[in-house]
Amino acid sequence: MRESDETASGSQTMMTSFLRKENCNPARATKISELIAAAIAQASLPISLVEEDGFRKLLAYLEPGYKVPCRKTMTAQLHLMYEQKKDSLNKELQDAYSVALTTDCWTSMSQEGYMTVTCHFIRDWKHHAFVLDTAPVASFHHSDEEDQEEETQGPQRHTAQALSNQLEEVVNQWGLSGKISAVVHDNASNTKDIGTLSNMEVTDVGCAAHTLQLSVNKGLDCNSRIKTVVGGAKRLVGHFKHSNVATKALESKQRQMDTPKHRLISSCKTRWNSVFEMLQRLLENRWPVCSVLSDRQYTKLSDAQTLDLKSEQWNLMGELVTCLKPLQVWVILYSTQVATTVLSAEKNVSASIVHPIIRGLVRNHMEPLEADSAPINELKKVVARDLERRFCSEGEEALTGPPMLASVLDPRYKHLSFVDEDYRDLPFCAVKEEMAVIISATQGQEEPPAKKTKEASGMDFLLGTSGGSEKSNVDVAAVAQSEFDMYMRSPPLDNATDPMNWWRDNSKLFPTLSRLAQKFLAIPATSVPSERVFSAAGNIVNSKRSLLLPENVNMLVFLNKMKDQL
Repeated sequence: MRESDETASGSQTMMTSFLRKENCNPARATKISELIAAAIAQASLPISLVEEDGFRKLLAYLEPGYKVPCRKTMTAQLHLMYEQKKDSLNKELQDAYSVALTTDCWTSMSQEGYMTVTCHFIRDWKHHAFVLDTAPVASFHHSDEEDQEEETQGPQRHTAQALSNQLEEVVNQWGLSGKISAVVHDNASNTKDIGTLSNMEVTDVGCAAHTLQLSVNKGLDCNSRIKTVVGGAKRLVGHFKHSNVATKALESKQRQMDTPKHRLISSCKTRWNSVFEMLQRLLENRWPVCSVLSDRQYTKLSDAQTLDLKSEQWNLMGELVTCLKPLQVWVILYSTQVATTVLSAEKNVSASIVHPIIRGLVRNHMEPLEADSAPINELKKVVARDLERRFCSEGEEALTGPPMLASVLDPRYKHLSFVDEDYRDLPFCAVKEEMAVIISATQGQEEPPAKKTKEASGMDFLLGTSGGSEKSNVDVAAVAQSEFDMYMRSPPLDNATDPMNWWRDNSKLFPTLSRLAQKFLAIPATSVPSERVFSAAGNIVNSKRSLLLPENVNMLVFLNKMKDQL
């Protein structure tokens, strides 16, 4: 009976396999291939996956009638998907009123320099961000130098021009000439003028997160006692990171002392907030760490003497965490978020918060207190002075730059209470000038063809006027002033309100300003959206795929960052 059942079961399996083989019609096979391509793009899998024996066996079991495509065919499938998504994005970009760009330069495992360009725009009062291009750049050398004021010369100048040319090529390829509001990038000497060096007349905006990092790093380097504490913390964390015995002992001590079972955090040179996170986590684990160091079962005496921190060093570490926390927390925006989260959130209004937050930090949190120790007092002064130099200048460039105009167009900050009253007219006038340009262009489109003007009078001839031109200019200025005044009289929003929702509800009341809001509020405060691509690109251009053609790198990064739409 059992043999009969097994025979019947085997026959059933064969019949099912046969039917499934017949059921894999061309439409189903095409859909499976599309889903495999989407999975490769979404998860940064190697295209060679389709030639792996294990993958083919899996598909043969799941869909016996499906023929797994070869690598060449799958590459073609991905290219088809890329072209379709590229066309779709291109239509969106053509409909966008204005587009901002962010750039990031990175180096592949084969030491080839790449630049990634990401676009940002507002549609239906929602922020959208997409990767436009990832391509190798000739003469690439990325500098982390902070000297923004020094003129780029020699090889660096050549590299800066190469990056600028590459950016201009991307803009032209996507048909965005004349639509770019700003280019946001880090402050490295070979990228800080990438927009200015091009023929596009594009405004360069330094990455606020990177600039903040430079200021905080100056503060951390200003005092020998602070450097000693940070250096000692790094050595201590490094000991536990490189010793399995010490790590296991720490976990045991954490259980004994009922402290959170959190791993220690290493600091990273390029992320100032990693120093904060390292110190904060070390303080949290002070007593378990000290217990491990004092236990000769786990730590040799010579190592303990080298690694252990003095009581005053632990105290200074606590002061450092307290001092750095406002820079980490920044401002309550929607909810309490770390600075990099606030500045880097692509769906938040980013550029508009730069000046309110930075100036608020300087005035409210970097002012030395009587209770501060000498090292903390010095750190606060150095950081405040550097942030003021970089962000709080009352010069025309700072007061009329994209971040400041974005603040005017953000209903939460439009009154510019963070700017001295004597200097507020400059950004207000800059916004009204932008409005006048839009109004003039709109009037030119709407007005019927002008009748033949009468012959200029002698007075017109002497004054160089032609009748109604002066009246037209006055009308444009009056229209701009009227709309601007009405906007300024409207109630301001609190910090927790999303300005995009406000503009969605009020765009018809302020038709000209709403266009400018789309232009300036789309500009991110940081280049982090492009920098995030580095991790995706690192997964794509790894040791197994280091021989990928540049066009395939571009395709795979583009699709990976569009994975929500695949």
